[in-house]
Amino acid sequence: MTTMINKKAGDFCWMELATSDLTKAKTFYSYLFAWQGETHNMSQGGEYAMMGPEGSEIAGGFEITNEMREQGMAPHWNNYVHVAN
Repeated sequence: MTTMINKKAGDFCWMELATSDLTKAKTFYSYLFAWQGETHNMSQGGEYAMMGPEGSEIAGGFEITNEMREQGMAPHWNNYVHVAN
């Protein structure tokens, strides 16, 4: 379950990984940061992993589709910033 933390405008509030291999990425970040998480099926297809330390969810991740690759998308991290409005 996600624990909500009060953020102020300008704080980073979410990280999201677009990866070429979601299974390998989950294994890597589990080893690197001891992140755990759950993977959920997305309505448009594919899976979305919610990850973080000991039951908290601080990041998400998904596998880049063939269509995304064809459009030139490479693996990357997105960082989201909390805004007041």
